[in-house]
Amino acid sequence: MELLTITDKSAIVANLAGRMDAQNAPEIGKEMLQALVPGTRYMILCFAELEYMSSAGLRSVLSVARRIQGMGGELLCAGMQGGVLAVFKAAGFYGMFREYESVEEALRSI
Repeated sequence: MELLTITDKSAIVANLAGRMDAQNAPEIGKEMLQALVPGTRYMILCFAELEYMSSAGLRSVLSVARRIQGMGGELLCAGMQGGVLAVFKAAGFYGMFREYESVEEALRSI
């Protein structure tokens, strides 16, 4: 699993790659939470290179969403496809967050 965090002037972009499962989801979630600094308005999670996500990964995403919402911000999703999209739909998470085809599109929306 790889997490690359890029800070844009208006958002934090977290590019998720590989697999997000029970072994690494807690650590990835912790890294995403640490990236949320006071004043953060948006975090964009890019799933374009994520091959697999388990329920542990979903819990990490929900934890990040709750934290940023508590800060008055919003979690956005980009590049969701394949198995990751299926997991979001099966868990009832699909539609909970604004979703975009790409990070660029998400950045333009804010």
